[in-house]
Parts: sequence; structure tokens; C-alpha cells
Amino acid sequence: MPNVDRRSTPLSPQAVALHLRDAFVILKGHAPSSNLLGCAWAQIALEHAHGDAIFNHNFGNIMA
Repeated sequence: MPNVDRRSTPLSPQAVALHLRDAFVILKGHAPSSNLLGCAWAQIALEHAHGDAIFNHNFGNIMA
């Protein structure tokens, strides 16, 4: 498995919300409720310093 360098890719809180909404629309075919979007955004904010600590565009820090 190739090694990928860890690169900081911070996003503003607004950009995080837009990316979450757009991904939900792609996956589900409709916009998320404001409660669902807010809950997902809060989880990202808690785990990734409100978007400042995102690396390689990876919200979940999923690694092989």
C-alpha cells in the first residue's frame, strides 16, 4: 500500500457545511434537514477544530 504524505487542508466552517450538504445530496438525492446537517457539522467541528485540522480532505480521518 502506498504511503500518502499528511497534508493540511483546512476549510472554513461554512465550506464544511457546504461540502457536507453537497455530499448528502449526491448520496441521497435530496437536501438534508437542517437538524441533520447541524449534527454532522457539529461532529466535524468537534473532531477537526471547526475545519482547521483536516488533512488530505479527509473528514473522517479514515486510513487503510
